[in-house]
Amino acid sequence: MSSRVAPYFAGLDGLRIFAALSVLSYHVMGRNAWADVPASGPLAWIRCGWVGVDVFFAISGLVVGQSALARFRREGTAFRSAFARQRWARIGPLYLLTGLACWLLLPPRPVGVDALFQLAAHLAFLHNLWPATIVSINPPSWSLAVEMQLYALLMLATPWLARQGALRVAAASVAIALAYRVAAYALLRAAGVDDSGLWAHAIAQTPGLLDSFGLGVAASIALARPQPPRPGAAACLLLMAVGLSVLLLLGLETSRRMLAQALWNEPVYALVMRSGVALGAASLAFGCALLPLRSGTRSAAVLRLGGHLSYGVYLWHFLVFTELGRVDGLGAWGLLAAVTAATLLLSWCTWIALERPVLRHVQREA
Repeated sequence: MSSRVAPYFAGLDGLRIFAALSVLSYHVMGRNAWADVPASGPLAWIRCGWVGVDVFFAISGLVVGQSALARFRREGTAFRSAFARQRWARIGPLYLLTGLACWLLLPPRPVGVDALFQLAAHLAFLHNLWPATIVSINPPSWSLAVEMQLYALLMLATPWLARQGALRVAAASVAIALAYRVAAYALLRAAGVDDSGLWAHAIAQTPGLLDSFGLGVAASIALARPQPPRPGAAACLLLMAVGLSVLLLLGLETSRRMLAQALWNEPVYALVMRSGVALGAASLAFGCALLPLRSGTRSAAVLRLGGHLSYGVYLWHFLVFTELGRVDGLGAWGLLAAVTAATLLLSWCTWIALERPVLRHVQREA
């Protein structure tokens, strides 16, 4: 029996690779504080590349939420074991491989008690919890810890979600995330913590990022209705444009404040901004999911491949960037081109040799 229990959204494949390349470009060009990136025009998006993480959370909420709801309606609470197995098959193998590669190749290598602690935290997908582990081995992988924790919450909440409307889930997700961020900041300030790095770490924990994922789940509930929304291409493009505009405006302003070390000069902005980014990411993802695209075309095949490679691009790019960053004479844009090409190639290799075989094996067992 096929393991596909939810619809396939071709438009999300293009968004996946766009989000992954956005994060890659943000890290590479941020090496010189975006000095080589224009502050306006299309290329200014590179300064906003960090929002790609929120886009990934929104996509996951939509796609994985649909899968969980469809499995629950078909199998009841017994869906959890197959769901967890499939999520591990998608996330775990490449996560372990890239983590091992970074452990061996990126200095400083943990030793002694620190090595054991780092290893345990990363294997348990809990390394986002401590400042010493969150970006210690493969920095972008901090979001994978959040992702796995969100999957665990989703498995527990699916019976409740199946009885809820999309608007209620969307409102609850934003309210919980915003309340958590405000409470975490207030408690740290009350305890005398005057460190913006610790404030940022606290609000970026799983409850504080629930809005991006939860809005994606709300979109999946809307799409699972007996008569789901079927807007035309123009309405989808408008929804995507609104989401992209919100992400661009908030991304540029937030990056400007971070560069000036002024993000926390207005704590209200720092705490509320992430919910605005979540709304933009969810709008973009929802528009892409609804976009009517012809299957079987060459462009559809390219988008599908990009979607397959996006996870590898996200996990491999920091290691590739670190290694190629040691090469003299590339220049900022040359380095970006080299990192992009090498990361795509490496991602394709691991998709063919590792990710796809594991997923096919799990699908055969489903």
